[in-house]
Order: sequence, then structure tokens, then C-alpha cells
Amino acid sequence: MPPPPKPVAEPTASDGRCLIIVPRNLLARFERLTARFAGDARVLVRLDARAGDRAAEGVDLCAVGGGPLSPVLAAWVEAQISALEPDA
Repeated sequence: MPPPPKPVAEPTASDGRCLIIVPRNLLARFERLTARFAGDARVLVRLDARAGDRAAEGVDLCAVGGGPLSPVLAAWVEAQISALEPDA
């Protein structure tokens, strides 16, 4: 059995914001992430708007901060994503 996850500090407004870009072919994941972060101004979830060769269809998930991403916010967002149910 894997060890329980380590507690992660709750980010504050001073930790900035995080943008999560989800490939268009992972619509169920997009919906779960949107529901999870609804109302949280620190995290924006968007479907990849790019098309063709520039689309992120081969990528599992992209997370990009608006500038330098705070390690506290990055760890918290990663923990929230990890806690979601896996894609069906």
C-alpha cells in the first residue's frame, strides 16, 4: 500500500495564479478539473484552443502559471489534480 500523501500548504493570494490547459481530447478531465476549481480565483482551467500541429493532444496535461509559478501554488494544484478520479 502506498504511503498517504503528504499534507500540502494552502496557497494564498500572494502565491499568484495558475492556468491549467487541458487537451481537447480529454474532455472528461476538463470537466472534473473545472468542477474542482470552480470559484477558486487562483486557478483557471481552459481547453486547449490550438489546432493542428500546435494542439496539445499528445500531452496528458499542461499546467502553466501566469509568470513564475509559486512552488506553494504548484504543489497545491498538483495535489488537487492527483486527488481527482482517474480518466475512465
